[in-house]
Amino acid sequence: MKRASLIVLALILGFSISACANLDKRIDVNAQKISSLETESETLRTHIESLDAQINDLDSKMESVNSQLEDFSGQVYKIENLEKETQRISYGQQEIEQRLAALEQKIEALFSNPKIKVLSGDGKLSSAKKMSKKLKKMGFNVVRIDYAPRSDFKRNVVFYSQNFQNAAKRIAEGLDKNTAIKPLTWFSVFDIIVVTGKN
Repeated sequence: MKRASLIVLALILGFSISACANLDKRIDVNAQKISSLETESETLRTHIESLDAQINDLDSKMESVNSQLEDFSGQVYKIENLEKETQRISYGQQEIEQRLAALEQKIEALFSNPKIKVLSGDGKLSSAKKMSKKLKKMGFNVVRIDYAPRSDFKRNVVFYSQNFQNAAKRIAEGLDKNTAIKPLTWFSVFDIIVVTGKN
């Protein structure tokens, strides 16, 4: 009986030892797997930290880009305002130019139609009448004919007041080449005074 018990115990012990050996192997395998998982986990943690650093860097760059976009938007707004202001100034300039053109036309019309008095400088009123007809044919406005204070003018003289020099030149060009042009040195209600000479 004792012998049988010993055999049973020996068998049980053998199975236990075998089971312990298998368990140790499983523990070693699991330990290796755990170590591998820990290594992989550390690698993943390092990779995650690297990704976090990259994300932070991208966030920083994105903030810089957003700041630049805001600055760019501000510049665009300024440019748009400048364009509007430039357009407004351009319209104002066009209006001023139109007004100046209209004013120049009025001035030209005023100066191109001077009030003219014709005086006889040779003592004969007929010469003044003849000159008046000639000036009217040239398109000028003769409003008076009279005698000059003296009758010894040797050639025709066109006296002009301020701003009527061009009109005086046109008159002289329409008369003979000996016609003189001189500015008025005395007050007159007439813009141009033409004195006939003995020519």
